[in-house]
Parts: sequence; structure tokens; C-alpha cells
Amino acid sequence: LLRLFEPRPPLEYKPPPEKRKCPPYTGMAQFVSKFANPGDPEYAPPKPEVELPSQKRERIHKLRLEKGVEKAAEDLKKYDPNND
Repeated sequence: LLRLFEPRPPLEYKPPPEKRKCPPYTGMAQFVSKFANPGDPEYAPPKPEVELPSQKRERIHKLRLEKGVEKAAEDLKKYDPNND
């Protein structure tokens, strides 16, 4: 029973890892001349096209109507009154 409570062997010593040298920080002054000026068209980000709920409903309605017309045309081609 005492063997169950014996401490584990001590951990093996490993030296801490060496710290890597990071490259020095550099400025961005050399790139300032390439920035867009406030008058340039690329200065402002493009405005995303936003679809209003009413426009979305109208678009979906048109799609459904087009699909319905296509399906009706298909069904009309397949329709055979003699084999109904």
C-alpha cells in the first residue's frame, strides 16, 4: 500500500529555450507618398450595394413568375389529353 503513495522520480532539468532576435521595427514614412489623397476616387471605400426588403421581395416574385412560366411551357409540351 505504501508503494502507491511513493513520489515520482524528479523531472529531468532542461535549460530554458533561447529567445529569438526579432527584426527591428521600421517606419512607414517611405510609403506615405503612395497613399491616396482625399480628392482621389479610391480614397473613400466603395459603398456596398444594399438590397432593400421591398426590392428583395420584388426580385423573388419575378423569379417565381419566370419559373412558373417555364414550368407551364414544359407541362404544355408534355400534356397529352388522350393519355391523361
